Amino acid sequence: MHRPKSRVGSLATALMFFFAPPGLVSATEGGDDVDMTVATSYTIDSKILGEPRQVFVNLPRGYEENQMRHPVLVVLDGSPAMTFLARASLFDRSIPEFVIAAVPNVDRLRDMSHRNIGDIWPTSGGADAFLAFLTDELVPWLDAEFRTTGYRVITGGSAAGRFAAFALFEAPEVFDAAIARSPALGTEFEMFRGLVASAASADVPGEHFLYLVYGSHDYPVVTIYVDRLLRLLEDESPSWLRHEREVLDNKGHFQFSSINAGMSALFADFGFPSERFLLEGPGALTNRARILSSRFKTDVEAGSLTGQRELIDSACDLGRQRRFTDAVRVLTYGLELHPDSASLVYYMAQMLEHAGRTEEAIATYNRVFDMEASMGIAGMTKMLLDNLVETTQPAER
Repeated sequence: MHRPKSRVGSLATALMFFFAPPGLVSATEGGDDVDMTVATSYTIDSKILGEPRQVFVNLPRGYEENQMRHPVLVVLDGSPAMTFLARASLFDRSIPEFVIAAVPNVDRLRDMSHRNIGDIWPTSGGADAFLAFLTDELVPWLDAEFRTTGYRVITGGSAAGRFAAFALFEAPEVFDAAIARSPALGTEFEMFRGLVASAASADVPGEHFLYLVYGSHDYPVVTIYVDRLLRLLEDESPSWLRHEREVLDNKGHFQFSSINAGMSALFADFGFPSERFLLEGPGALTNRARILSSRFKTDVEAGSLTGQRELIDSACDLGRQRRFTDAVRVLTYGLELHPDSASLVYYMAQMLEHAGRTEEAIATYNRVFDMEASMGIAGMTKMLLDNLVETTQPAER
């Protein structure tokens, strides 16, 4: 069914693929010492479309070194550069690592349109077949070839944004979310009336998410009809579908960077947890991780929700409020997640000192010297410890 073709070697090569006319750039291998692969190219011999279809796959960092499973992001209008730009837009610790599959166009007007309009676009009207290719050929191949979780997001811009929204309504058993960037809904809006009406009565398990994003200077075929779609959704209120609209100030049509905005909205719950979760301790975060794992079909560990930097920032905020006992609680839990962190121990000692727990603070400062602390942390620890010891010694007569 598929034929691995080649790897696209460097970002420069990827950008050449993006900007050069088709056929002018060939894929190249990365160097022997440093793997600069942006994406690996495969070919799927599609029986549904009756043609070979290329797909560029970009894997998460560390994919080869672990056995973790990942959600999938399907990028329409695909290219090697698109996989790189999509990956760059996901460099956010509050967003899970994705397997990215970018699908290049063969006949965009055919694949992204739902009705044939005759001589103007003779090949138009192939969207149903293209969706069948995605759901019945591409997705099963991705699940067989790579470690995936079953959670899938589809994104596209302009006509492809319209298609992404269509795919979510038409195939919610395959796609869990759609990020529709500047979706050109106006050209085929009557179809969405039927899709929304059907969605209202459909029994679809799980929560799905439609994110509509466009620029404040976008085209009327986008802005006017997104408004109309939102009114339909408000009227019909499909119970399984959550939707959100974002308008980007002073932007025009089809902003690729808006993938990050969509992902951030989709995975808002993956952000650093609120103070309530921190102060409730390990049980609350473990339970939260379990809920997120079920919701997003993704293995979420409690430790992934609380990075060292965020824990330190939260403890320092509490310290500035003179809530030193709460700060100690946050850092205590942080050390359960990151027991080898000299930075957390260093800040723990300071909070203990300010809480008046002097002996514990001295012992904790001394723990830093038994750890692999940076020169800066070790130096600051020495100065703070010396100062604390000096101030607690009885004054000489």
